[in-house]
Amino acid sequence: MMAGVGSRPTRAKRGDHGWSRREVQVLSVPGSQRGHAMPFSQRGSMLGSILGILLCGVAGGFVAWSAVTAWGIDGVFGAVVATVTGMVVATALWAAGSSLLRALGWVR
Repeated sequence: MMAGVGSRPTRAKRGDHGWSRREVQVLSVPGSQRGHAMPFSQRGSMLGSILGILLCGVAGGFVAWSAVTAWGIDGVFGAVVATVTGMVVATALWAAGSSLLRALGWVR
C-alpha cells in the first residue's frame, strides 16, 4: 500500500487533536452573533415557512380526501389519486400564498 493513499490529508495543526482556533474562525458563519446560529429575523422567517408548509399540506390533504370521497375512489388507486391531488393543491396554495405576500410587501 502506498503511503498517503486512503489516509487523512496532513495539515499544520497544534497537536493532532482537532481544529485549531484559527481554522474554526475561518469556517464560522460570517456576521453571526456569539452562541447563535442565525439572526432572529431569519428564525422568524423559517418559523413562518414551516407554518405555511403545514397549513398548505393540511389544506391539500383535506381537499384530496374530499375529492376522492366524492368521486367514490378507494384502494390503492384512490390513495395514489389522493396523494397527487393533495400535492398539487398544496403546491398551488404555497405558490399563491407566497406570491400574495410578496405583492403585499410583507415578504421580500
